[in-house]
Amino acid sequence: MEQQTPREPGAAINGHSVPDLLDTRGDEQTPDPSGGTPPARSARWRRRLRPDLTVLRGVALLGAAGVFGSLVTEWQRYDVPLDDGGEDIGPAVVEPIRVYLDQLGVLAYGYLGAAIALAGCVALALFGRPSGRAQSRVLALAMTGAALACVAAVIFSGDSETIRLGGLVYSSGETDFTLHTEMGTWYALAGVALLGLAAYLTPRPRTVPAAASDPDGDPDGDEWRQPVVPRHADETPGAPLDLSVEPVEPFHRSFDDRREPWR
Repeated sequence: MEQQTPREPGAAINGHSVPDLLDTRGDEQTPDPSGGTPPARSARWRRRLRPDLTVLRGVALLGAAGVFGSLVTEWQRYDVPLDDGGEDIGPAVVEPIRVYLDQLGVLAYGYLGAAIALAGCVALALFGRPSGRAQSRVLALAMTGAALACVAAVIFSGDSETIRLGGLVYSSGETDFTLHTEMGTWYALAGVALLGLAAYLTPRPRTVPAAASDPDGDPDGDEWRQPVVPRHADETPGAPLDLSVEPVEPFHRSFDDRREPWR
């Protein structure tokens, strides 16, 4: 059996000295001259860039106003030139045909349904319980895409040869007219975009369960609301009631007792 030679205290092991092997400062993060480690500085920047709840509510309110404006204003306008009988008596006279949301056919139903669902999801994401905010946020983003698709279809579906009015398509024949996109379309585009932005910027709820930090806390409690404090600073919650359970005589009578009421 080969006998191993004992190493000297200062001998190198695999090319490294013993003090180098015992030095564990290489695993620590090097401090940055600006102050703090890089992960800590990035976390501070993320906290600074997080939007305030009041700002999000203001953005959602502007989006709701834009969607409401799209319901009451015209989306398109057709300028149809009138027939002057072939006589050149002056500038051509046009007759405007104004198209509102209820005259856009199936695109109007798609936009209206997506806008209503989007408004409800944004309200749940901003004011609902933390357990349902993540699902409301995802559904709000999906409804934003659906509503924007309907608005884009309205913008790019018009031409100068056909008139789409009330779900029907009318051909103008040889008469060319001019199609204009009116404010209702832009109101819808801006309102849906603002509602989707408010849903996207809604902070996600904390993933740490409430039972880990506070066993008596409500897991669905709102983390954005100020906790309720006692009316007086020295007031403390009362102790739980001391209840005891003891066996008592049954309050109902047996079948034999009902047959013999004198007993």
